Formats: sequence, structure tokens, C-alpha cells
Amino acid sequence: MTEAFKDGVEPEDVIHILLTGKVIEEYPERERLLVYGEMDNGLPLHAVCDLSNEQTMYIVTTYIPSRSEWIRFQIRKDKPRKKK
Repeated sequence: MTEAFKDGVEPEDVIHILLTGKVIEEYPERERLLVYGEMDNGLPLHAVCDLSNEQTMYIVTTYIPSRSEWIRFQIRKDKPRKKK
């Protein structure tokens, strides 16, 4: 949450998107998923959650997604390929 606080994200915002948001990516090999939602102020928020423990969900990180990397903050843009 330290980095999230710098962006104005509060614990209540994270709880809100976890309860109301949607899973936009799954990483089964790492037992993680990426959740998207909007904070009360309308800003988008992503939360990466670790589900490797059956009894506890860990929030790995939260961040405000960049328009340059996401389409509607829900679809990852393709990175340009480097020319050889």
C-alpha cells in the first residue's frame, strides 16, 4: 500500500474494487489474478491478488493503470516489437 498511497489510493478503494470489480487477467501458473475496478472518485485501479493460500488472499500490488499500456484500462496493449 505504500506505493498506492502515493497515488492517492486508500485501503477502502482496494476493498471496493475487490468486491465490485472484475477479473481482467489470470495467471494460473502463479496462482494470481488481476482485478480492475473504479475508485469512488472515478479513477481506474488495478489490484494483483495472490491465491496460493487456500485460506488467505494476498494483495501483491495495487496501481492506477496507464493509458499508454491499457485499452479502457482493461485490455493490455501489445508492446511494439524491437527490430533486429
